[in-house]
Amino acid sequence: EGNIEAIKDVGITKGCNPPLNDRYCPSDSITRGQMAAFLVRALGLPATLTDAFNDDTGSVFEANINSLAVAGISKGCNPPENDRFCPEDPVTRGQMAAFLVRGFAYTDAGAGNWFTDDDASVFEADIDRLREAGVTAGCNPPDNDLFCPDDEVKRDQMASFLARALNLSPIVPPSTLEACIRPPEGVSPLRHVLVTPGQSPTLAEAFADAKPGDHIMLADGIHTTTGNLVLNRSGTPTDWIKIAAADGASPVLDMEGSGEFRISGSYVSLTGIEIINGGGNNLHIAPESVDVRQIYVGDNVIRALAWGPGAAIKINRNNGTGAGVGTICLENNDVSEAINNAIIDGVGVEGAVVIGNDIHDNAVGSHGIFFKGGSSNILIDGNLIRGIRANAALQLGGNTGASFWNPDYPAWEGVNQIARNNIIVDFDDSAIEIRGVNGAKVYNNTIVTQSTFAIFRLQNGNNASGGSSGNDNIDIANNLIVGTGGNPQYARNDGGSATITFGKQLWAGLFRNAGSAGPGVPSFPQSGDVAVDSGSLGTVVVDPTTGGVTGLANAVARYKPAAGSPALGAAKALSDVVKDIIGTARSLTTPTMGAIESP
Repeated sequence: EGNIEAIKDVGITKGCNPPLNDRYCPSDSITRGQMAAFLVRALGLPATLTDAFNDDTGSVFEANINSLAVAGISKGCNPPENDRFCPEDPVTRGQMAAFLVRGFAYTDAGAGNWFTDDDASVFEADIDRLREAGVTAGCNPPDNDLFCPDDEVKRDQMASFLARALNLSPIVPPSTLEACIRPPEGVSPLRHVLVTPGQSPTLAEAFADAKPGDHIMLADGIHTTTGNLVLNRSGTPTDWIKIAAADGASPVLDMEGSGEFRISGSYVSLTGIEIINGGGNNLHIAPESVDVRQIYVGDNVIRALAWGPGAAIKINRNNGTGAGVGTICLENNDVSEAINNAIIDGVGVEGAVVIGNDIHDNAVGSHGIFFKGGSSNILIDGNLIRGIRANAALQLGGNTGASFWNPDYPAWEGVNQIARNNIIVDFDDSAIEIRGVNGAKVYNNTIVTQSTFAIFRLQNGNNASGGSSGNDNIDIANNLIVGTGGNPQYARNDGGSATITFGKQLWAGLFRNAGSAGPGVPSFPQSGDVAVDSGSLGTVVVDPTTGGVTGLANAVARYKPAAGSPALGAAKALSDVVKDIIGTARSLTTPTMGAIESP
């Protein structure tokens, strides 16, 4: 990844999905035409009027191909005539060695015969020169005594070749697990569109005419619509399409049970709006025929789904068209009342941050939140999850049908998913469930148990072939577990064998006896577990090994909702709760968790 970012930084690559170009497609094979473009940009070759080959007319790479030929880097693909270039053919590693050696004028082969599998290759001398220059190490680490000259060059390998040849330092971007991507600040709207209930333009009209840089502002009042309300226009990285409440307004979008609000474009933000009475889902982030990326949903109230099954917020790829969805941020929203579905439901999502939301009160039992179907690089951080019935409050992975899947991870329901700093209270099933995930971290959560079921549960998920997937590389540590009665199981593994690491947990409240069940699950209590009080929520024990725990009783009283209470709201109320519990009533230590993410 660092080499890909490095060649992007100097203008050698633009991406693989114009016009958005927010993807690189690292595992795709590179064609000879694409290779010509890479090398011309890398070497700074000038344009030419020479038409070197007769089979590249109409190719977007024709100018690059001609520049490469005039520079003597390419001789053609049909010796001895060499009047053709074969721009759509894949490039082999042996051919790439020849191109790079000519382009960068490498002459020293060192001792030669660096690799054992190229003795019969016409490119052996070039391969040895490339190895001596340090541009390639081989294809079979750690031995690296093979070059694989007949294998096709992948786009990520091309990035590494060029970065080494140009002595570019890898650029490590911010982790997608740490970055909530928001619209750029300080950018003036290119058009300001005010939508007032009962007047033109309606929301549907404003969406149909939307252009990059539009700020579509909703005036006070109740906005209604018939059928699905769809925004399928996209902004740009600098000029997002913003949908927001007008200054001082508290608009309500009432779907009247006739459909869902659907975002099917990229670089779109939605803020300050209440969405109610959707049919199917309330808010649906879903591509139609092209990828949907860079969606920000913040400070909204999304509730009261009219009919389902459906979610308050649903995010899913479109397997019918192959269009993906990712780089989603859900921040400081008040979301509730799904019907037979998770309140936040993600399927096949490629990168999402869910942070600081109040997720509560599913209308008809299902999860509070899950990301499944091969969903990868998911961070669930600092949310309040409450009032969840008949299913897990927070689930990593799931049990997806085979027709809905991220094709990058067909073997797993989830890859690299993290749940941390969440408050989970008032639930009657598992607090946190993990199903079919490779790489999960669960730490620094505060769980108030009111259940006789498991606090942590592991189960098998599905895979894209319709079979079963287990769990692997699971780390669970440093969670504060507060007992208010009952005797829930500490953990249970119903999915068979898995690589699970349980670190220390912190315990407080009215129980100190929670059993365990299943393979790989430790008995309770574990060595290293810490009791932070002596049986009463009002008692505080300062433990020098954990940095101390204070203020627990007041914090629990503040965030435990009364029956029938309205939503706490996602802004000030939730931030105060998180500050009290996570900042004051938490251990100050962090666990040693492994390689997926450093806490």
